[in-house]
Amino acid sequence: MKSVEEKERDEAHLHVLQNNSEVHPYIMMHKELLERQYQGKKKSAQWLIGEHNRLFANWFEKMVSVEMMENAKNVSETIRWLASKPSFSVLTYEGDTTLENPSFCSNIPICDKVDDSECIIASKRQNVEGIWIKN
Repeated sequence: MKSVEEKERDEAHLHVLQNNSEVHPYIMMHKELLERQYQGKKKSAQWLIGEHNRLFANWFEKMVSVEMMENAKNVSETIRWLASKPSFSVLTYEGDTTLENPSFCSNIPICDKVDDSECIIASKRQNVEGIWIKN
């Protein structure tokens, strides 16, 4: 287990939210809300993106909470989970960074030209240093 800082956790959460198709309608709704709220005020597109990124997760959590009170059946389980902020505790795994598994190292095709169909097959543990792709 590893503890993460609030900023790191929030950035990771925002990244997950922005890359989930079920959250996309909420993202559009929030951006439209900000555009209406700051309409007529001299705010750049970059500033609006920053403001959206800063406020979206909290707004999303409140919006989903309201939707749950109105009709919980209409809110998917995915949205319910994503609306809650993640824990500060993160499971971690330390793995071996060396490639001792032969399946990762054997029979790697190395082409001596980009357009050449004939490739040298590097056998397990063969020194391939000095073999470069030529134009």
